[in-house]
Amino acid sequence: MKIDKLIGVLDIGSNSIMLTVAIADPVNPTILTEFCKVTKLGENSANSGELQTTAMERTTKAVNKFVKQAHQMGVRDFVGTATSAVRDARNGAEFIKALSEQIGFTPQILSGSEEADAVFRGTTAGLKKGRKIITCDPGGGSTEINIGITGEHPFFGHSYNVGCVRHGDCYNLYDAVKPEDIASARKDIAEAFADAFNFVENPEEYDLYISSGTATTFAAVKMEMTEYNREKVHQCTATLEEMEEWIKKLFAMPLTERQKVPGLGDRAPMLPTGMLIMAEVLKGFGKTEFTVSTNALRYGMLIKSSEKLLRQNK
Repeated sequence: MKIDKLIGVLDIGSNSIMLTVAIADPVNPTILTEFCKVTKLGENSANSGELQTTAMERTTKAVNKFVKQAHQMGVRDFVGTATSAVRDARNGAEFIKALSEQIGFTPQILSGSEEADAVFRGTTAGLKKGRKIITCDPGGGSTEINIGITGEHPFFGHSYNVGCVRHGDCYNLYDAVKPEDIASARKDIAEAFADAFNFVENPEEYDLYISSGTATTFAAVKMEMTEYNREKVHQCTATLEEMEEWIKKLFAMPLTERQKVPGLGDRAPMLPTGMLIMAEVLKGFGKTEFTVSTNALRYGMLIKSSEKLLRQNK
């Protein structure tokens, strides 16, 4: 039974806020538009244990704007998620409660395992069944790694406290970055993922898909996009060599110069750190290339929510 309904999927991340508007379908949802704003909700929260007032204000403002725009498009059904920064912060639940009263629905604070599951479901949707696959979704506060077979539940899935905001704050990786801080961050990242790397006996048999704003922004930068094009970015490929060249180039730039790079936009402070995470994942699994996916957490939640709407409309 076809669902002729619009749905809005809100993702409150540690670095960026995104809202996807789509035509609901449990197999192949049609994405109409996506709103995105970098608000750095997780800024300094890993050290303090709490979401900071200014970060919450930035995020609340962006969420309200996006929900209003979705309402204007005719969206009446919303689902929302909040991830690493919110679930780790002492005041995370309080923030979501206050936000919910403003927007009219309550985003779900996902556990690490729930987030990993949604990422795998979204990333593998539409891919041929039976493929061995590794998915990676590096975010602002956490990175989800899954290992499995398309069309099945992953046999390994974990959410790690590794992220471009978390590690950017910890190792001072935003501007005038010291080589020794980059080296320390790399070591910490690689050690955090060790159990995932050791889990795979024959990594050459697996395809590696990397999602999230870090991966899609890197693809946009690599292709010198002045205007983001989701269709061109989705399932494009890139190599570890290209990644390392861009890491070296971007870290060498002052932040003011980095912000001028086509395609980089407001992710300029965090992207090089996110790319470090991606590079260490590639090296850890012995991979020289990967595929970029624009389908991850929100897409997984979109499919799940469409299934729920289908049951309600039977």
